[in-house]
Amino acid sequence: MSKHTSMSALLDRRASQVTRWHHRPVRQQETLADHQWTTAHIAFVIASVLQGEGWVVSLPLAVLYAMYHDMAETLLGDMPHPAKEIMGKAFLAAEREIVPRMFEDITDNVADDLRGFTLQARAWGSGLADSPIEVQIVEIADKMSALAFVNQEVMQGNSLFRSIRRHTAAGLLQELNGLPWGGDLYRLIPDMGDILTRFADEVMPLDVHQ
Repeated sequence: MSKHTSMSALLDRRASQVTRWHHRPVRQQETLADHQWTTAHIAFVIASVLQGEGWVVSLPLAVLYAMYHDMAETLLGDMPHPAKEIMGKAFLAAEREIVPRMFEDITDNVADDLRGFTLQARAWGSGLADSPIEVQIVEIADKMSALAFVNQEVMQGNSLFRSIRRHTAAGLLQELNGLPWGGDLYRLIPDMGDILTRFADEVMPLDVHQ
């Protein structure tokens, strides 16, 4: 363990070197760093909207969880979702086992905080509905970040991502409908339900920026 933070920890850009979607041809590559920043941005917006509606949610925790939720991939690499489903608990166990080996060049108390954000950001199979609201928000933001990238690929003419967009949107609808604050989010972001439904039904390619 480190008693002092190394300069190498501040220069560490491993998250920007981990490539996502490497099992499919893409028009524009996405890295782990891209994904975690987008997830943190979405988590902040969702948490802020819900907080304004009276929900008790910690904005700092939601953002920090989102920033570090996939940090284990800096050592394990990104794994396609189908592979994660097949490996199931074995993959979750590998992630949890690798986290204590992370941030070893950062002073102990700070490293412990960072490992805590990484571990606490997940439901870890306990059920999303029973998780803290910040974890629920990060799970939704994680999938919305994926949907944003997938939709961008479709809008750029990558038809290979159409089925992924449909599947991701359908999963988001199902998860949001099972969360106590999902209805409030639909009401506070009025076009979200319609856009997700259109994606899930795959009616027409839809540019969410229009």
